[in-house]
Amino acid sequence: MHSISSVLGALKAGQIAALYRLKQTKMVILALWLCFVFSATSSADEHTVSICIDDWPPHIVNAGNERPGPMTRAANQIFKLAGHKTNVIWAPWQRCIENVKLGIWDTSLGWSKTPARLEHLLFSRPLTTSYHLFMSLKSSEFDWKEWVDLKGLRIGMTEAYSYGEAFEEHRSKGLFVTETAQTDSESLKNLLEGRVDVFPLNKDTAWSIAKKNLSQEEVTMLALHPRPLSKNRKTHVIFSRNKRGEVLMKDFEDAVAGLEESGEFSKMFEYLRH
Repeated sequence: MHSISSVLGALKAGQIAALYRLKQTKMVILALWLCFVFSATSSADEHTVSICIDDWPPHIVNAGNERPGPMTRAANQIFKLAGHKTNVIWAPWQRCIENVKLGIWDTSLGWSKTPARLEHLLFSRPLTTSYHLFMSLKSSEFDWKEWVDLKGLRIGMTEAYSYGEAFEEHRSKGLFVTETAQTDSESLKNLLEGRVDVFPLNKDTAWSIAKKNLSQEEVTMLALHPRPLSKNRKTHVIFSRNKRGEVLMKDFEDAVAGLEESGEFSKMFEYLRH
């Protein structure tokens, strides 16, 4: 009969061998996946630009490829002028920015600069200038003049969004607590259900998002405070920080320069002045 120690030793050796085989299998799968990604990228038409976007009315509207919103139409026109075709990809904003960082997709629209993003991404000249306002329930009679007025509040956030350096500074110091949702519509639901006290929204998109995702009765329950979190927040097209990204951004910038000279660039964003 085998001793207990020899049996345990054999079992341990078998487990180690099984774990080693599992590790090798995972490495093979990862290698195959990477080969697929990079071969697909390299074999793609070098003149086709992949643009990742998510719903952000009125700038970007997920109503099918025929009506992608004025910001998407503007980007398509600019890249076409630069000699590129475009492939629009709909995905959550977090996936958009991560895949542009990795170079899987080329660009995404409507992003503001932050120090962390600048480490991994290239930013075009600004497309729009805007700012965020706090949305709240009318019944709360919310008001604020200084950041200290937000002490102890529960503030909603949407994943992958930036609300400015001042917001991040006071958040990191614990002046208020935050609740992060995957989409603006989820954050609005959190506001209506009392999970958060206020929720910052872009001043150009706040009511469009509310009206699209809520009932008319729910919309009438909301108020938008006029004081901005920060002024002159600029939005840009982001590009992968690699050689292809550098080339595409130069093509984009050259096309925009020509449109600005002719006055056509400002016409692309006239909808913001209505």
